[in-house]
Amino acid sequence: MFDKISKMLALLIFCLSGYFVSGVSEFMSFNWIILTGLSGVFLVFVLSPLISLIATVLSSLLNLVIRS
Repeated sequence: MFDKISKMLALLIFCLSGYFVSGVSEFMSFNWIILTGLSGVFLVFVLSPLISLIATVLSSLLNLVIRS
């Protein structure tokens, strides 16, 4: 459940960064587009494990609360 949510969030961020890149491409130079794309990919790779970690911690806490 939580893993699905984190994957969906990562996908959403990736799509938004892609949309942003395509919007910027009409106004800015090519180098700026590459930088924006790289930062978008970087965000996905950093946020995805982070979201998964937070979700795992939350689910463990929830399990502890339910058990006690």
